[in-house]
Amino acid sequence: MAFSSVDLEKHRQKRFVIEPWDQDQLSPLGYDLRIGFVINPVTAEELYPKGADSSQMVEVRIKARASVVVVTLERIYLTGSVIGTVHARSGISAKGILVNSVTVDPLWNGRLILTFYNSSDSDVCIRSDKGMATLILHSTETPTRKVGHKSETKQLLQDNGRYSHEVNSKIVKYLHEYKNSKGESAYREARDQAKQFSSKGVVGRALSNIRERAKLIDFAYYALLSMLAVSIVFAVGIALFPERSPDSFVGKIEKRKDAITIAVLVITILTTAVIHNGSRSGSRRRP
Repeated sequence: MAFSSVDLEKHRQKRFVIEPWDQDQLSPLGYDLRIGFVINPVTAEELYPKGADSSQMVEVRIKARASVVVVTLERIYLTGSVIGTVHARSGISAKGILVNSVTVDPLWNGRLILTFYNSSDSDVCIRSDKGMATLILHSTETPTRKVGHKSETKQLLQDNGRYSHEVNSKIVKYLHEYKNSKGESAYREARDQAKQFSSKGVVGRALSNIRERAKLIDFAYYALLSMLAVSIVFAVGIALFPERSPDSFVGKIEKRKDAITIAVLVITILTTAVIHNGSRSGSRRRP
């Protein structure tokens, strides 16, 4: 079963990880991968980023009847119950760009290395800020426990004859520069979260999904609890100071009801947030 865009958002960081994640790259039936590094496999000329700021849009030119090696911007981790396939987007296919078909095995960890070939007689430019190839994820009937012999990006570069030593060295350098960055930390955290979720049994995963869906109900429960606490405080105040109630006390409340309503709402929201966060922290500390 292929994941729709709704499924991708539902299962992200549970059954797979794509980092960095960009909502704009979601398609109805997949996620559009962007270019992170582009190199000419013949001359070993770096075409992208080539010193450019990754936040800037850059057009990368692919010469007619020539190919380039593309390392995806996104890092990908798949659990044992997910496989992936990569397909060229129709926009670049119409320009004559062919993307080699790729299957992504379960338990894959890292970037993808693709080959783009310009089959036309004219140079074609691809944009760095647009997805160039669509990753479609599929759910397996039974999770696999077998790790492929090439489950990480660097292992692909160990194949003799795939690329020249100079090309390999430049790709490895690009991969190495990503280490110890904020992006790497975010990827590892999300990957560990997905591993933890996939290691749970069927019941454990079901309970996790139920807790995820119950967050709004949980928050509403604490909001009602906080409002009840505020009401009790007012009731106790009236009971402790009967000489000021009910007429004078209620009269003052009536005069200042707008300010009191706002104050009660603010206190309720703050109390709810504190209680809710405290309960979440406590649940994370449990073994």
